[in-house]
Amino acid sequence: MTNALVLGAGGPLGIAWQAGLISELGSRGADLSTADFVLGSSAGSVVGATLAAGRDPRGLVEHVSVPLPVPGGGAGDIFAELSALAATRPDNPLAAIVDHAFVADTVDEAAWVKQPLFASLAGVPWPATFHCVAVDASSSSLHLFHTGSGADLPSVLAASCAVPGMFPPVTLNGEPHIDGGLFSPLNAQLAVGHDRIVIISCFPLTDLPEQMAPVAQGQLSEVEGLRGAGSQVRLIDPDQEFREISEWGAAVMDSSRAVRAFEAGVNQAGRLDLEGLY
Repeated sequence: MTNALVLGAGGPLGIAWQAGLISELGSRGADLSTADFVLGSSAGSVVGATLAAGRDPRGLVEHVSVPLPVPGGGAGDIFAELSALAATRPDNPLAAIVDHAFVADTVDEAAWVKQPLFASLAGVPWPATFHCVAVDASSSSLHLFHTGSGADLPSVLAASCAVPGMFPPVTLNGEPHIDGGLFSPLNAQLAVGHDRIVIISCFPLTDLPEQMAPVAQGQLSEVEGLRGAGSQVRLIDPDQEFREISEWGAAVMDSSRAVRAFEAGVNQAGRLDLEGLY
């Protein structure tokens, strides 16, 4: 029997919340670091790499509590901005976002990769169980990186977290790559074939207001696809505390709330039923 862990996108607040959730679950006897397959997208890539490398995820809070390296330190609703940008090219919305990634005013690539969030893992051998996604900006295709991919861990993590318009594309194996959550915050279908799968979504997927339900449908379809393939799946999404802190996902880039997000993760883990967790 094999176990998989899927960690979704969610900005600095998602990193902090997942870190709190996972560390507290571990203290309660549910050690998710033992997964045979760890998949991270964007924020989830950093948490997943940290966990698979045997490091304490609580140390990530320090790195995500500082202002983001963007002009003016701003942290608006980047998802609304990207949606508006995509709407300018109804014929090819993805192209509008990718093109913007190359012309936006951001820190340079080297400075982005050297951010402590990624650089703290410099020199760490790629964990055998860890897998990470980023989008090849040249071909607009999703790439899965792992121990045999020929790219260093900090660069891959920086690429997976390179939100278009906020952070620069990162060159991996000669090609520019951007945020791994661009197609899906979860990319959970990549965990197919494992017997037990724990999926942690930084965005609300259940018990949603009617107007928000369509936004979650694609990710819920990924979950159901895994169940249909025979996997036992446990989905964990934010409870009310983190939903309010993150403004239901709109404020996940606001690093000033990271400590509160971490505490919300700890609190939620303390209330969770451990059934279905390995």
